[in-house]
Amino acid sequence: MPPNQTKKVLVTGIGGNVGQGILRNIRKFYGDKIYVLGTDLSPTTAGQFFCDETAQLPIYSAPRFIDDLKSLCKREEVDLIIPATDGEVVSIGKHANDLPDFVGSPTSTTSMCLDKFESFNRFHNAQLPFADSCLPSTYDDRWDQFVVKPREGRGSRDIYYLTQWDNQFDDTFVIQEHLVGQEITIAFYRSRSGNILGPLTLQRELHSGMTWKCSVTEKFSKQVDTLIRAFNRSFEVIGPCNIQAVATSEDTIIPFELNCRYSGTNSFRSHFGFSDVKYGIDEFLFNIEPEPEPITSGSALRLVMDLVYPETPLDQVGPGNKDGLIF
Repeated sequence: MPPNQTKKVLVTGIGGNVGQGILRNIRKFYGDKIYVLGTDLSPTTAGQFFCDETAQLPIYSAPRFIDDLKSLCKREEVDLIIPATDGEVVSIGKHANDLPDFVGSPTSTTSMCLDKFESFNRFHNAQLPFADSCLPSTYDDRWDQFVVKPREGRGSRDIYYLTQWDNQFDDTFVIQEHLVGQEITIAFYRSRSGNILGPLTLQRELHSGMTWKCSVTEKFSKQVDTLIRAFNRSFEVIGPCNIQAVATSEDTIIPFELNCRYSGTNSFRSHFGFSDVKYGIDEFLFNIEPEPEPITSGSALRLVMDLVYPETPLDQVGPGNKDGLIF
């Protein structure tokens, strides 16, 4: 590690939009002052462009995931882990005593977030609004329109909008009432001292599991603030959290999913006064209490670009290879 880089941060999932957003925010706020070690299932990803070093790790559910991560952190003297996927947040949290510090909530909360049916049950027990849900094995034709999605994670992928039940799904999926209205995504950050930063609410459109278009909105601020206060009274959150919801009217917002990790819109939000990646690094790495920023207005669209390496075979595309052309 170069002498000007005194801290090493490991970012997982650098092949996806969440991890790559985290990487871009690290470079935005810290430049080259932080040594970035990126990991992914694949040995070669576009996220390598923003890393000083990379390593391959198996999926979080693999038996050797934690052992490989422990060995990597020890060998590379990692100071902080930033997980980019739901499953990794849970798995790392369960072994937190054997790993460097990580940005994330307690396992009791992240496990609930990973399991959408458990989220429904826990919200229901806490008397908080949540999209009415059930498992396929108990579905009784109660809705005219409904949504079937994986019970665990997968970042808004493998979702089916149905009007007739065909019994092809098992209980690794969950069924939710199809809520009609404006979809919004709400992000906030809770510091270890209990301060709430944000929230920042975006109206959005999805494409291929990602937010494709969005705009900052304060239209539902009163309802959002009430929801976040109630959520924080009921569940222990530390660090980033985002709640996906539908505004069924100007007075009602109903959550249908939540993630206690950085969201795929972290790269958008840092331009509108909500720099949650910076909050996490300042707090967990440098012991600096994060300070709130004024939320600003604006909109964002996701842009697809190419990272091209002329005359370079794929297996020679290494981390930090600045010969790549962004086109």
